[in-house]
Amino acid sequence: MLFDGNELETDHRYFQNLGKTDFRPDIAAWCEATFERSQMLLDDDFPARFRRETPQRISELLFAAAFLDAGWEPLGRVPGFDLAFKLGEGRLLVEITTPEPHSPDTWTETKGDGYTSWSTDAKTEDAALRRLTGGFATKAETIRKHCDAGEVSGADYIVVAISGFRITQESPVAPEIGGPVPDFAKAFLPIGSRYVTVRLGADADIPIGGGWQFKATIDQEGKNPVDRDFFLRPEFQHIHAVAYTPLHFGEPISPVKECAALHNPMARPKAEAIALGLGCEFGVDIGEDEFAIGPLKPAS
Repeated sequence: MLFDGNELETDHRYFQNLGKTDFRPDIAAWCEATFERSQMLLDDDFPARFRRETPQRISELLFAAAFLDAGWEPLGRVPGFDLAFKLGEGRLLVEITTPEPHSPDTWTETKGDGYTSWSTDAKTEDAALRRLTGGFATKAETIRKHCDAGEVSGADYIVVAISGFRITQESPVAPEIGGPVPDFAKAFLPIGSRYVTVRLGADADIPIGGGWQFKATIDQEGKNPVDRDFFLRPEFQHIHAVAYTPLHFGEPISPVKECAALHNPMARPKAEAIALGLGCEFGVDIGEDEFAIGPLKPAS
C-alpha cells in the first residue's frame, strides 16, 4: 500500500530509505499496519502524501495509533483537524504538527574517524523549545478560526499534538517526556533549569532542597525572546492540551508509551481535564501567585 509503485523524484529521502528492505523493515511494516488500522481517520490522499511528506505522515500515524491504543473510538474525518474521536456529547479533536529541526548553529559538530559527535548547551534546548512554541502557535491560530466559525462546541476537547520526529532525527537533542516535570512543558510554562541546594562545609554532599528555576522566556540570539507562558494566557484557552512525542527511528515504536500530554489550566482546571490515556500526562494547578505542575490522574 504505502510503499507500492516505482520510485518518484518527489519521494522524501526517509521514504526512499524505508522502501529499502535492508533499512529498518520493522518501521516500514509498522507504517503499513498502522495505516491499515487507522485509515478511516486519514485523508484519502494519505498514501501519496506519505511519499512526499514522510516525517509529517509518520507523525500522523504515530498519534493515530497512540489514541487508538488508548481506547478512543474513531469518529471519521472532521474538517480542520487531523484526527477525531468520540467523546460523550462532544468530540476529541486532534491537530498534528511536525516542526522543522533547529539550526545547526545551535550546537557544535565534530567529525572523527568514522564517527560524529555533537556538543550541546542551553541554547540547543532553547532552539528545540522554540520549534515547539512555533508549531503550537501556528496550529492554535488555525483552530481559533474554526472556533470563531462555530465549528467547535463547548463539549469538544481540542489537542495540539506536536511531534519531535524531525527535531530528534536531524538534531542532537529534543525535549523529553519523562520525569516529574517533562522538558517539553518548558515551552508552555515559565520553567527553567533544575537546581539543587546543598550545605557548605562538612555536610556539603547532602542536598537540603531543590526544584526548577523560574524562567520567563525562551532565548534566541539576535531576536526577541519568546515568552514561556502560553498555558497561563487566556488567548490560548481554546486549546485544552498539548500532546508531545520525541519519536525517532532509533527506538522501538510503542505509541502510547512514547506520548505525553500537558493539559492547559486556562481551558479547564486540572480536576476537570480529560485524561487522554497517553504514557504520562500532566496538569497544572494555579494559585494566586504560583502554579504547580503534577501528574494528571484519570477520572475514576
